[in-house]
Amino acid sequence: MRRCARDGLAAGERGGRASTGRGGPVPGGRGRPAPLVVALEETPGAAPLPGVAREAAVLRELFPEGRLLSGPEATVAAVGRALEAHPWVHFSCHGVSELLDPSRSGLILYDGRLTVSDAAARRPGSPELAVLSACSAAQGGIRIPDEAVQLASSFQLAGYPHVIGTLWPVADKLATRLTEEFYTTLAADLDRGRALDPATALHHPVRALRDRYAQAPHLWAAHIHTGP
Repeated sequence: MRRCARDGLAAGERGGRASTGRGGPVPGGRGRPAPLVVALEETPGAAPLPGVAREAAVLRELFPEGRLLSGPEATVAAVGRALEAHPWVHFSCHGVSELLDPSRSGLILYDGRLTVSDAAARRPGSPELAVLSACSAAQGGIRIPDEAVQLASSFQLAGYPHVIGTLWPVADKLATRLTEEFYTTLAADLDRGRALDPATALHHPVRALRDRYAQAPHLWAAHIHTGP
């Protein structure tokens, strides 16, 4: 199963407290943020994504003060309002890429798309990190190839300095594995008082997938970090 959809239909594939790992507090740690988690294991008109529940559980365990919007609660309007109050946001859902009209590309929520245009218009209070665990979130259009009109860049335009996206459709199971390792590394770094470094946190699980599937780059090379 992959985290992608076309025209809303499945395409046939996809402030917390400091602690040590998932254990007790560490003096001097930065403290963990309270991310907004948008998770849609079931979306009207699209295939189910079994790995979404695991991603939401990992984020709840690592960042217990975060907010979860799932199922019927994860509407375009509700997500748009919630974005303003959270420095981190994680989307675990279907995505759709419109190659001829990339401003209409979007994340598939319960009642419709959060489009490139919608995301770019948001102005969250203190944005830091947006993770788009969905298909083709960093894929642009074909009519204006020299312009980065796609979901990942729209979240940067909204103010997020760090954005994780995907260049093509991704497998649900591998996306879940990568997400768990990525956030576990970020949480441990924050607990140790290290600076936020999503690029390095992403590098480790991508390398692990590359080592396992060296002859299949479509399985490990889709996820990218955009930012400093």
